[in-house]
Amino acid sequence: MARNESVSSGGGVVSASVIDAIVESARSMFDEVNGGFGNAPKFPHPAALDLVMDRQARTQDDELRTIFVQTLEKMARGGVYDQLAGGFHRYSVDERWIVPHFEKMCYDNSELLKNYVHAYQVTQNSFFAGVARDMIRWMDEWLSDRTHGGFYASQDADYSMDDDGDYFTWTLEETKAALSEEEAAVAALHYDIQEAGTCITTRRRMFSA
Repeated sequence: MARNESVSSGGGVVSASVIDAIVESARSMFDEVNGGFGNAPKFPHPAALDLVMDRQARTQDDELRTIFVQTLEKMARGGVYDQLAGGFHRYSVDERWIVPHFEKMCYDNSELLKNYVHAYQVTQNSFFAGVARDMIRWMDEWLSDRTHGGFYASQDADYSMDDDGDYFTWTLEETKAALSEEEAAVAALHYDIQEAGTCITTRRRMFSA
């Protein structure tokens, strides 16, 4: 380590052509229907989104605006975002952002938080500000260690070794047990909870709703 510290590295300038190539790659990989880049499994790629936003703010390129606005809206309205508890899951196993890989990572959400704050700054769309505030609330409620300080690195998907994501899913029977008859009927319609299949939300927030 001492030897590495003593070696001075040569300076350099980032070529503008490198940035241009990344932006053009984002254009070519953009999913015009579902937002995001490429096909399933689909990751958010917050660094690429921030670069696209920065370039759009400098150039007022409408196509770049569509890329980050549609991507951030589709993600926040999909199952990859916890619609009750807040916070983004790791990635979506489908191309429409509906079915998440359930674990939530602190570092993913910290980068995505910047995306939504920057998107609000660029567009003045209050939807993006609302998502950012909700992410902060989730981080404060779930990831902050009020006793010892600091933040946990992730929120696990499972509460036992016998399930896969069950902490974040609801059956119709579980929904009816947690809510009144009228509330359960509304929730079933809004989240498309049916006898076959589950609703992807966070268990604890549903009970406290």
